[in-house]
Amino acid sequence: MTVVIKSANYEDITLTVNVSAKNRITPTGTPTLSKNAIIYGDALNTIALSGKLHDNANNVDVDGTFEWVDGTHIPVVGNGTYAAE
Repeated sequence: MTVVIKSANYEDITLTVNVSAKNRITPTGTPTLSKNAIIYGDALNTIALSGKLHDNANNVDVDGTFEWVDGTHIPVVGNGTYAAE
């Protein structure tokens, strides 16, 4: 990432910032649904997602959120699988 620092008194300075993640965790979890069915024509975001994520490497719960990949999607009639992240 490149950042430009501007100043009224000095020349602008351009900095390059490199970020790397080490020992990052990939939390796992399954959201709790506010309801298990929707009415025909309702979008997925009418079902709220909540719950905890779990860090399996350190065996602790971690704060996080779940949300629909596309909460505005209106499912077709029948059973389906829809992505949340």
